[in-house]
Amino acid sequence: MASLGVEPEPDPLAVSSDPFVLDLARAKTALSRGEETVLGRAVESVAGVPLLGGGRVLGVLVVLDREARGPDAPSFDEEDRRFLVSLAGLVAPTLDAARRFRALAADLDQERRAHAADVQRLTEDAARAAADAAEQRARADAAQVQASDARAAHTEMIAELAAARQRVEDERAHTQTRLADQRAGYEDRLTELRAEIDKIRGQNTRRAARGAAAD
Repeated sequence: MASLGVEPEPDPLAVSSDPFVLDLARAKTALSRGEETVLGRAVESVAGVPLLGGGRVLGVLVVLDREARGPDAPSFDEEDRRFLVSLAGLVAPTLDAARRFRALAADLDQERRAHAADVQRLTEDAARAAADAAEQRARADAAQVQASDARAAHTEMIAELAAARQRVEDERAHTQTRLADQRAGYEDRLTELRAEIDKIRGQNTRRAARGAAAD
């Protein structure tokens, strides 16, 4: 209900439960009365019309205490009611459009909040995925470094084994050469000893022969 000129501002619950307002909502057409109590206020005349939109009562337009015109009683007549109906025909679509706009704005605001929540969730998911990917890359890099170190250690171990094998082979060859030289020296010495033994035996044999001849 329009509250222009009504002090203080009427409470919405009081408006919706006012008998005259309820009569307007039920009648769904303009009404006018003489002495009436509206919102607890005694008035000499009242007229009103419901504001309809889509078959629903969106509100009411109520005017109070019609100014007296000459000798006529200060009451609203048919002409006043027709004027209110015409005025309601202009106000109701605007009011309905405003109501629809508020509903759409509320829906849009809800969609925006839902969209913002989705964006926040997707951003957090992307951040977690990026962190997981970074951790996996770090683990892969660490594993690659460990594998590289293991390959280097394996290569170094193989080189050390090859060097050790070569040292063993060199030592064996040197030992074989030394043993061969020693064997050759022993054989030469043995040959010399045999020659000396044969010489001594020959001398002994000649001496024995000379002794036997003397006898």
